[in-house]
Amino acid sequence: MIGSMNRVILFVNDVPKCTAFYRDVLGLQQTGYADEGWVPFDAGGCLLTLHKATPGKRPSEGTRSVQIVFKVSDVAAARESLIAKGVDMGKLRVVDASLTLVPMRLRCVSPPPDEHDGHITEFGLQDKKQSLHPGERHMDSSIRYDFTATVERKSGQSAPRFGGPFVHGTPDAPFLYLGYREAQAGAAWIKRIKIPLSQITWAQAEAASAPGKLLEGMVSGQGAATVKLLGEGWAVRDAGEES
Repeated sequence: MIGSMNRVILFVNDVPKCTAFYRDVLGLQQTGYADEGWVPFDAGGCLLTLHKATPGKRPSEGTRSVQIVFKVSDVAAARESLIAKGVDMGKLRVVDASLTLVPMRLRCVSPPPDEHDGHITEFGLQDKKQSLHPGERHMDSSIRYDFTATVERKSGQSAPRFGGPFVHGTPDAPFLYLGYREAQAGAAWIKRIKIPLSQITWAQAEAASAPGKLLEGMVSGQGAATVKLLGEGWAVRDAGEES
C-alpha cells in the first residue's frame, strides 16, 4: 500500500536562512514551485522541503517540525485503509493537474546603485505583496533571481498562462517586476523594470519543467518601464549552467 518516500518537509522559523544553508552550504538544487514559505530541494531519492512554521506555536501545539510524505498508488484507498487501522487522517486535497511548475532564472546586469539622492536603496524582484527579494549578487555586480512560476493550460488559449507570487499582469500579458526604491517603509518607487513573459512558448515551458532544467532571461538594470530581454530572450538552460 505504501510506496517509496517522496518528500521530507522541515518546518522552520527562518526560511531564507535555512534556504541559504541547504542551497549554498550543502549545495542542494532548488526545484519545483517555491515562495516565501515553501522551498523544495532535490535531495536525490526524495525532495527536502522547507516550510514556514506557524509563529508562536510549538510542535505540541499543532506545528510539526518534520513531515514525511510517501508515494501511494491510490490515495483515497490508502486513506480509508489507514482510517480503518485507527490513524487520524485529514481531508483529501486535490492538486490541479493542469498546472505545470516551471523553474525560472532572471539575471540583471548593471543594476542600479545602492544609493539615490543620498538615501540607501533596495532593488529586487517584486512579489504580489510589493516586497522586494534581493536575489544573489555575483562578482561582476550582476544579480541572479531564482524562482518558480506556475503555467496553466486553458482551452482556447494558445500561449501559457503564468501564475505565482512573482507574476503580475493579466493572463494575456503576464510580466515580472524588478523594483527600485529607498530602503524605508512607505517609500515610493524610484523606478520599476517590467519584464514581459508573453513571448515564452508552450514548448519552452514544458522543456524547462523537466528535471534539471529552467527558463532563463537577462535584462539590464539601467532601463525602466517595459524592457526587452538581452541576447536571445527567454531560453531553456541546464539548472547548473552559468551563462
